[in-house]
Amino acid sequence: LNRALNQTKRLKELVEDLISIAKFETGLKMSKRYFGITNVITKTLEELRAIAESKKISLLFDPASVNGIQVFGDEERLKQVLVNLIDNAIKYTPEKGTISVSLDVLEKEVIVRIEDSGIGIPAKDIPRIFERFYRIVKGRNRDQGGSGLGLALVKHHMIKNGGEVKVRSEVNK
Repeated sequence: LNRALNQTKRLKELVEDLISIAKFETGLKMSKRYFGITNVITKTLEELRAIAESKKISLLFDPASVNGIQVFGDEERLKQVLVNLIDNAIKYTPEKGTISVSLDVLEKEVIVRIEDSGIGIPAKDIPRIFERFYRIVKGRNRDQGGSGLGLALVKHHMIKNGGEVKVRSEVNK
């Protein structure tokens, strides 16, 4: 029964991700407004904290240093970006690792940086990680769940919000 439940959850995630992709392709309406980015980051980290703690991973963020920063965009979609990126960081960071979130506030943009002590991404794979269903380590990802659409959704959400997503990584870093 547990295996059936887990497979059902995976199918549900896949269907939800496919529906999200289809909505983007048919002109999903965004609900853009100004909102506090530090609040969204804090809430997202709290939602994922139990998963991180199960692997003894430290989640680091100092909202006091950047409190009150407002960004313009679809808050719910940008929250999903954070969830997908931080969840991936948790999946690919070994036990007792760290994941830190920080903000760089520039004149007309805010950069959200997510850094982890994970396994890293080979240089040859970086250009493809935002493709639908692309997986770097095929067998390992199946055990860890996921639809293979999370990073594709991240890219779509960022483009629709007038932003971008960039990756810097090295294997074992």
